[in-house]
Amino acid sequence: MKRMAVVLILVLCFVTLSSAAGFAQAPDTVRLLTARPGWQHGFPWFGMDLGIWDKNKLKLQHTALDSSRSVMEAFAAGQGDLATINVSIVANAFFRGVPLVVVGGVPLSDYVAFTMNPDVKTLKDLKGKKVAVWAVPSEGSIALEHVLKKDYGYVVNKDFTYVRLPAPNLCTTLQRKEADAGVVFEPYASGCLLEGARRIAPRGGISFDPPKMVQSSVIIASPTFLKQKAEVVRRFLRACRDMNTHLAKNGNDAINILAKYSGEPKNAVAKSYEDVVFTIAVDLNFHRIMLDQYFEAKMLTQKVSDADMAKLYDLSYLPK
Repeated sequence: MKRMAVVLILVLCFVTLSSAAGFAQAPDTVRLLTARPGWQHGFPWFGMDLGIWDKNKLKLQHTALDSSRSVMEAFAAGQGDLATINVSIVANAFFRGVPLVVVGGVPLSDYVAFTMNPDVKTLKDLKGKKVAVWAVPSEGSIALEHVLKKDYGYVVNKDFTYVRLPAPNLCTTLQRKEADAGVVFEPYASGCLLEGARRIAPRGGISFDPPKMVQSSVIIASPTFLKQKAEVVRRFLRACRDMNTHLAKNGNDAINILAKYSGEPKNAVAKSYEDVVFTIAVDLNFHRIMLDQYFEAKMLTQKVSDADMAKLYDLSYLPK
């Protein structure tokens, strides 16, 4: 009888310890919102295929939406704990009182200026020319205006004009000679370069602070989630860092995964990979310059102050 009691106690202890161990190893759920897959918004897909979320005991409830604007609407409605969103949309939401904090950055991918016109050799040759850009006002066109005005005194709609188009249509427009040059994000630019277009600006040449490439999106967090799950946010960012380290060293993984989920041609994705900087760091000086340019371009409802920057950005959660 005594032996049975001892056995029963040991069994109960084993069950209790097993349950406790299972509980300790249970993954933490993170509701993540992003736009469509690309170099800057690819974390969910890269992490899933590389097994990095599982390795870091994170369970992603990921929702991909059609644009950063849609992502912000969902985030403001409380549908996400973390999100990757365009910086101008983040700043405007901050001014509207949406609770959010920028906790990290995303990989840098170039805005490429290119041409098929033999008379256009450099950016200086864009005087009097038509430039094809994405239909939605974006960092690419704003940065182009900044560079052309600063370096050559050119003013948009006076010295050069835009042809605004869906991003996939830029190359065809140049081939038809309906525009003299184009500026667009990747991998659409690389797709056009593979069709015979030529660069007319170096890597990082279309920027608010050349040759630094534009980090047009950031990782934001809900302040409530930060307060309740600070360690989970740190683990998420650590996973993103480890992911970037892997992708920077293993190009085939990066190219194959992005081509798989984005649906873009693999050769264009492969060419665009050449210029990607895999990082989650944030250059606050660059962001300040970029936010000032957003305001000048009337993309922000008000100018960002030093006090705003201090409230908007908290990079203390990034891995050391």
